[in-house]
Amino acid sequence: MPGESCVVNNQFTYRFVSPIRLNFTSQIISMVLDFCKKIAETRHTNDKDAHEKLKDFNYDFLKENQSILIDLLRVSCIGTASLLDLTSEAVFDIINGKTAKEIHKMFN
Repeated sequence: MPGESCVVNNQFTYRFVSPIRLNFTSQIISMVLDFCKKIAETRHTNDKDAHEKLKDFNYDFLKENQSILIDLLRVSCIGTASLLDLTSEAVFDIINGKTAKEIHKMFN
């Protein structure tokens, strides 16, 4: 979804020739692409059922992937706004009410 990514948009708009350097596993990139495809499917629809399915997908996406949540948060910081919002909220939910020591232990 180039429209969501300021990094990708800038690459196309200003025709940068330097590559975007990413330090993520193929698993993370694949997950981000799956997420973007799902968002794109429901982006321009008024179908209430499709939006409910997206909420379910988001819940399942994070539930299944809590162990790599920080990697998803890092990759979303390069510009995928929907993923950044979703992962930031998930991290907040996880750390809310925890002490600094507990948070440090959780995220090593």
